[in-house]
This record gives sequence, C-alpha cells and structure tokens, in this order.
Amino acid sequence: MSIGQGLSLNQSTSLVMTPKLQQALKLLQMSHMELGEFVEQELVENPFLEREGESRTDEDDNYREDADSDEASSGDESLSLSEDGIDLTDLPIDDFENVWSASDSLTDWKSPKSEEFEAGSIDQTAKKKVSLRDHLIPQISLDIRDPAKRMAALYMMDQLDDAGYFKEDLNEVAATLGCDTTLLEETLSQLQQCDPVGIFSTSLGQCLENQLKDRRLYRTCYQPILNNLEMLAKHDYKKLCKMCGVDLEQLRKMIKVIRSLNPKPAERFREYEVTIVRPDVFVRMLPNTRTWHVELNTELLPRVLANEAYFKQVDTKVRDGEEKSYLRTKFSSASWIVKAMNQRATTILKVSTEIVKQQDAFFKHGIKYLKPQTMKDIAEAIEMHESTISRVTTNKYIATPRGVFELKYFFTSSVQNSSEYADSHSSETVRHRIKRLVDAETVSTVMSDDRLVEELEKEGIRVARRTVAKYRDMMKIPSSSQRKRIKKAELMR
Repeated sequence: MSIGQGLSLNQSTSLVMTPKLQQALKLLQMSHMELGEFVEQELVENPFLEREGESRTDEDDNYREDADSDEASSGDESLSLSEDGIDLTDLPIDDFENVWSASDSLTDWKSPKSEEFEAGSIDQTAKKKVSLRDHLIPQISLDIRDPAKRMAALYMMDQLDDAGYFKEDLNEVAATLGCDTTLLEETLSQLQQCDPVGIFSTSLGQCLENQLKDRRLYRTCYQPILNNLEMLAKHDYKKLCKMCGVDLEQLRKMIKVIRSLNPKPAERFREYEVTIVRPDVFVRMLPNTRTWHVELNTELLPRVLANEAYFKQVDTKVRDGEEKSYLRTKFSSASWIVKAMNQRATTILKVSTEIVKQQDAFFKHGIKYLKPQTMKDIAEAIEMHESTISRVTTNKYIATPRGVFELKYFFTSSVQNSSEYADSHSSETVRHRIKRLVDAETVSTVMSDDRLVEELEKEGIRVARRTVAKYRDMMKIPSSSQRKRIKKAELMR
C-alpha cells in the first residue's frame, strides 16, 4: 500500500436555500395581516417599491410590475367551476413555481409552525403563548374523530364569544351547515369537555356547573343557585337558603366556592387572539347555474409596483459603483416582491378552486356530504407538492354559503395525523388528555402511569412515563393506588 498526496474531482448536485427562496416560502404561508406588515416594512426600506397610484414621477405609463406578473394580474383574479371542472384555462404558472417545487423536496426544511414545536421538548412548548384557537384545535382533532362532527366543531369554535361561551342558535347553525341539530348537540357536548374547563358553555350557570363537576365539588344543592344567579347578585340569601335546603352558614360556604370559579374561561387567551377573521377567498353560486364562482378578496391584496422609471432616473445620475450596485439590488428586490406576491395570490386561488371542486357536494347539500380528503389529494390534482398545499392553506380563510372556514379545515381525514398536528401537542393538551382518561376510570379500570402512556400513544401522543407522572402531579392527581382506594371509599358511601 502506498501513501501519498493526490488530487481528485467529484461532481455533485445540491439545493441551496437562498434568501429569496426562504422569503418565497414565508410569503406563501403568511396570513393577509402578516403580508400587510411585510409590505409596509418593504415600502419604508425600498425606494423603488410603491403603492399603486402613488407615483414618484409623472411618467405613470412607465410603471411596470414585471413582464410575467402583468399577465398574471391582468385577469379578474377569479375562477368558475362547473360540474365538469374548471371553465377557464389554467392559471399562468411560470418558472417561479419551480422555486417552490424545488424547496418542497428539501427534507430538512420545516414550516415555521413545525419548527416552533420541534425546537425543543414538550416542556418548552408549555411556555409558548398560543391563541384560544391554537389551544382548541389539537384537542378537537384528538377527541372528535367523525369528519362531519369535526367540521361542525371547528365551525362552532369560531363562533365563541370573548368569554368562551357558545350562544348561537343550534337551529340556525344546522341550517347553515346542512345537518340536523342532533349532530350539533352531540358535538357541543364533546366540545364542553375541552380545556379550559367551562369552554363552549351556553350560559354562565352551565359554565360554573361544569367547573364544579370538574373539581368534584358539585352537589345537587348547588343547582338552585346556578339556576338563579340573579338572586345571588341581589344577595337574596333567604330565598336561596330555602331553595337549596341549607342554612345561612352553609350557603356562605357554597357561595365562596362559586366565587372561586372562572366565569370567563377564554379570558386568558384574549390578548393572543386575532380579533377579526377576514376571508382571503370568496365562493358563491352563479345565478341560475350549478356553477361555483371562486375569487380572491382583492381588498386584502397589497397593490404595489416596481417603479422602473424612477430607477432609471436615479441610476443615470449615480456614478459610484457601490451606489449603482445598491440601487440595482433594491430594484431587483422590488420587482421580485411584486412577482412573488402575484404568484402567492395565484397559488391560493388555484388551491382554493380545487378544494371547492372536490367538496362540491358539501357546499351544495351540507356537512353530511363532506368528502374525506388529504393535502396529497389536492397536491396531485393540481400538480404541486403536498408541503406547498400545507403552506398555502395555513391561516387562509374562505367565505362560503356554509360559513367562513380556514382552508385547512377541509382536510378532515388527516387532521389528527397530519404533520402539523403530529408535533403540536402542547403540554396543556397532554394534561387535558391525561385528565380525561383518569376521569373515565372506574375501580376496576384505574390505570398506572405506564398504561396512561400506552393510551396516549394510541391517540398519537408520545410522551415519556416521567412526563405523565410530572403532569399528573401538577394537576394534583393521586397515584393509581391512591385513586383506587378513593374510588372504593366513594362506593362505600
């Protein structure tokens, strides 16, 4: 064997995440509010990016967005669907789509949401601040398996008031969703088991009752107070004592317990809530036809242009090489941003149109006809990558005759198994599931921590035994042997 130095040449290919590629992915996933903030920042920093109609020069005719983006924006930004499919020709998809397609094949690329949950352990996740919607969706995906009920649950979630109560008329909701009230009543009953305790209650009395039951403090003597809270507000203790069958001292103790409860279970999430949900896409049935018309909400689309005339005017007056390079970089960035936003709008419209096409029966006949579908189904139909569909349906809403829904809601068969939710079980959600399992125990079915781990894993939640033990201690839930003794003692009463 000889030892020596030598030269060799190896050829390989690799895909690099350039800053523009990363920005394209971020633009695609942004909500309209995030996009608006991004554009406002770019308008401040880039002298060649301007709002439509706000010319820096008098040569408005010299404005251009981009050679291809003119074509993309020249239409009415809408599509019509018939029962045979798309009436119009395919939307123009230029070479920019290749950027997204290439990025989607990167196995090490994660969406911002996935990164957030994979950045650390489940203990770190507990520290993250989430909105009420983000807190409820994983619970709904775990607890409600029926696609129709899950869709109804997600719709009802968006009807909660600021306190966390559901006060909508079930008959009206049934008419909107095209289902019977029995399905909604069953769904609402399941939703009232969610955390925080008291959420989805239909009244203050029910909210307090659910919290008393959760603390195992509920007795029938509380019911007259819960049914007559106006008497409690008026301090009409004499009547309440008579109705409850207790003396004044006992009543005072009961009132103290009631006042320790939380009348507004959703209040702690309020500062993280998006106050207004504005649809990105509209769907309506064309008059006297069986055709759905799908169009973008143009009010949410920033109207910006790359001012070529102003760039040329400034560029001719600059002699310094570094300054010329700076100007050209800024103009290139402005042109690219305009084109990227047009492509984002095109992709949202194309994905939304395919969803409407595949869910035609749901829109026409109601929630019973909701078709189980996955992101892969849509991706294959429009020849895009599945992760692109995931990004484009994140935080995007569609207004339909059945109500306003997040685009992700239509992937009903894969909600609990999708990559987004597989890694998004917050510590609060895990504690909620542990508590639900413990509450359902009987003397003969008390579960050890190891058994709880197994039950959680069946639901797609993988946690260590020590994590279960820690969360059980945090919730002041006794050990399995203690729980068994308590339940036996309760049976002896």
